[in-house]
Amino acid sequence: MSRGFRCLHLPPRTSVEQREEHYGSLLRLCILLSGNRQVAEDIVQDAFVRVAPKLAAVDPEHTAPYLRKVALNLWKNRLRSLTRVTPCYPEATILAGQRPVSEKCM
Repeated sequence: MSRGFRCLHLPPRTSVEQREEHYGSLLRLCILLSGNRQVAEDIVQDAFVRVAPKLAAVDPEHTAPYLRKVALNLWKNRLRSLTRVTPCYPEATILAGQRPVSEKCM
């Protein structure tokens, strides 16, 4: 009996199988980050779309961390876009919790 050997001739797992395996945990992470299920589902979907072309090159052991990192970066990008405000719209600036940049905009 040989121990420690893996069969290298297994067929590669399809992206559908990998999506089913990682979808639930990635969705939970994104719900924790966003606090909103719809936003979390959008982030998870975007993460899978970005990773799909590269999945064949990613080691199966590193698929979950890679997906988490992509989802986290997508969430950070979303936060950055939400915190950007145009200075001449004081209502948006106040809603974002920031002081207006220019007094002439008020």
